[in-house]
Amino acid sequence: MYTINLASFNDSEEFIFEMRKEELPKIDGFEIEPPVRVRMTLTKEKDSEVLAMGALEAAAGAQCSRCLEPVKIGVKAEFTAVFKDREKITGDDLENDIYEYANNVINPAEFIGQALLLELPSKPVCFEACAGLCPVCGKNRNNEKCGCKSEAAKGFSPFSSITIEDGKIKKTEE
Repeated sequence: MYTINLASFNDSEEFIFEMRKEELPKIDGFEIEPPVRVRMTLTKEKDSEVLAMGALEAAAGAQCSRCLEPVKIGVKAEFTAVFKDREKITGDDLENDIYEYANNVINPAEFIGQALLLELPSKPVCFEACAGLCPVCGKNRNNEKCGCKSEAAKGFSPFSSITIEDGKIKKTEE
């Protein structure tokens, strides 16, 4: 596990390191591909606070949300985080996303994992025009045409059995 001892520098120091997949929190639906490259500058501030600013670069594997094919996603993110000594942290600090450290040692894994999570798409796609799976037969419409007619293509509407006559709503029989 990569940690940084705050006693190893005076006011400010740049750190360049790589994190392994097992050092980071798991992110549902994504497989982080090692290594995650991090460039970070730590600056000691007032009252045991440490400002972390930097950037990360990583790659992740996922499944296309439309066709379920594998997708590779490149991630580049800039981040800023504040750390505070565990003994001096308050409830307000925790609500304001201030991370804690103990014994003068910072473990960047949690906030690096959160920075990654914020940059990953909520619905990854293999390409923007992905046609996805046929809702009728399940074939991948990027690879072959299936000839199925979906309910939407037939002009399906959940309101097709309802009509309005003389200002009153009537349900028609199908």
